[in-house]
Amino acid sequence: MENASKALLIAGGVFIALMIIGALLLMYNQISAYQQGEVVSQKDVQIANFNQSFAKYADEKTLKGTDIISLANKVVDNNKKAGTSNYVDYNKKITLEVKLSGFAQLYGTNGKSELFGTTIVYSITDSNNVFMKAINDFSGLEKKYTLMTMGKLKSSYSNISNYVQSRPGSMTEAQAIRTAIQNNTGKDIAEITSLKDIAKYMEYTELKSSTFKPSSNIPTVYKDGQIVKLTFEFVK
Repeated sequence: MENASKALLIAGGVFIALMIIGALLLMYNQISAYQQGEVVSQKDVQIANFNQSFAKYADEKTLKGTDIISLANKVVDNNKKAGTSNYVDYNKKITLEVKLSGFAQLYGTNGKSELFGTTIVYSITDSNNVFMKAINDFSGLEKKYTLMTMGKLKSSYSNISNYVQSRPGSMTEAQAIRTAIQNNTGKDIAEITSLKDIAKYMEYTELKSSTFKPSSNIPTVYKDGQIVKLTFEFVK
């Protein structure tokens, strides 16, 4: 009888221990599932915020060229990063595709763009292309000499061109351009050495004020939930 009582007590103790262990395992699993859910939620939020910082441009019906320039610089800066930070994989580079069909016909010389030549599609991932070089060169001149001075350069193109064409025989074209620029702007803009350079700057100013739209095909492309490509088209 005494042995039977002890056996029951032992069995009861084992049952209670199993119940406690089971409850602890259930609690652990619930906590683990909750923590995993929190990680997934944080990852989704951070990637969504990252995507939106770029995709917001494609959410607009139309954008100005200045918006495209801002986005281009944003893409280039993003692509300089590597590794993973806050769940965002910076090894996935973003491509900005800019389609310029029709730009030369509107703002070029005799249907030809001095700034872009015959290229009408640019895939921008870094600063090593004509599109970004033009942006960086001319935005740098605007910062260095002020928008007002560069505006005078643009509006004086005809005067400068006439001066170069009628220059004295002893004066080279480069000397004539430099003199004419100083006479018309009051500044020595040494980086501008030809009429073609002025024509390029004039196109750059038109680019900034032009209208673009998200691509009529696929404006944004995602890979594993993260944005990797945006495409915009020149309108007018």
